[in-house]
Amino acid sequence: MKQPVKYVILAVLVAASIAIPVTLSSFLSPLISVNEQYARVVGVLSAFHLPVAKSRADVFAAYKASVADARVGELRYSTVSNGTTGGYAFDIVAPGNNGPIRGILALASDRRTVLGLSVYEHNEGPGSGDEISSAAWRNQFANLPLFDNAVFRGIAVISGKKKEPVAGAIHGDTPAAAAVVRALNRMVAQFYAGGRPVEELDLGTTVDAVTRATPGYPKHVVKPPNLREEVKRPPFMVPPGLTNLALGRPVTVSMPPIIGDPAQIVDNVKKSGDFDFVELGKGVQWAQIDLGDVRTIFTVCIWHFYKNSIIYKSVIVRISDDPAFIKDVKTIYNNDYENIAGFGEGKNTTYYARWWGELADARGDDYNGVRGRYVRIYTAGGAGGEDTRFVEIAVYGK
Repeated sequence: MKQPVKYVILAVLVAASIAIPVTLSSFLSPLISVNEQYARVVGVLSAFHLPVAKSRADVFAAYKASVADARVGELRYSTVSNGTTGGYAFDIVAPGNNGPIRGILALASDRRTVLGLSVYEHNEGPGSGDEISSAAWRNQFANLPLFDNAVFRGIAVISGKKKEPVAGAIHGDTPAAAAVVRALNRMVAQFYAGGRPVEELDLGTTVDAVTRATPGYPKHVVKPPNLREEVKRPPFMVPPGLTNLALGRPVTVSMPPIIGDPAQIVDNVKKSGDFDFVELGKGVQWAQIDLGDVRTIFTVCIWHFYKNSIIYKSVIVRISDDPAFIKDVKTIYNNDYENIAGFGEGKNTTYYARWWGELADARGDDYNGVRGRYVRIYTAGGAGGEDTRFVEIAVYGK
């Protein structure tokens, strides 16, 4: 009769060993939840540079007095107002090397400037991403502009030895830093889109699709005064489901091409080879694409010839329902600071022609895009006297 007793004792011990961690887990879960909640609350206050009290009760009281939950579309966020500062708080979740990275983005009430960023949870190790927890890295986000001449650019990330400040950019040398900024840009874009889903626009610039050349600029050529600092462009966020509406569509140009056929401009070949372009003459020239019907356009991407380092002048992008561009014309991009084309002084920056193309933003503040059938791109050659050369033009929309 002793054998059954042993089994009973063993069963009791096993049951107890299972019950103890379950009981502890049940006991600790509320504490963990409270700790996570407290970390987030501190993160919100810190992102807005608000004081954090010593006692938890006071911290929660300050949060309750200043923060209210809100929602637009599918996006949940918080509004913050305490009399001295205010704006919008967004939960940022980014993939890390050892689990999720969680933080709070503080956006000013003008919806144009980042007030601050806090990171309250991560498991990044030294040298692999722990820079995101340093005050020096987070301080870069204080009063950081998101717009360039009324155009939402997002935040760019600069890595490597270059440490000079660049407008609209932060320094970050790890994948964790890049992941946080990518999540931040997506969240802000979704907010501007009224809470609707957004995604990164795929421009099809894989290694096989483009000529990965970034040649140096000739020293003897005078750079335009509105030439922007060259940094890696943030992902361009758009509504899901966009396609290249220009692909294979009819193209007309301002003069008979010196080199190439206008159809090459919309053939999806983005390489910058010896004859992979359409060359037009001196002065202001243009290429025009007929989309076949009135469509909703969110961006136009232009690839000028980029095998040599060229800064093209007077780049202007206009959209209309009128093929003659006399009435109902909308200008979405103009870097013609000298008003060579006669459409007024442009406020956009000039740039080096590169393999990643130049984006003309047509999203608008509400992300509803611009309606039109015809797209015309003007260029007045290069700053070094080069002719206008178009490699490819893509029009993304619905």
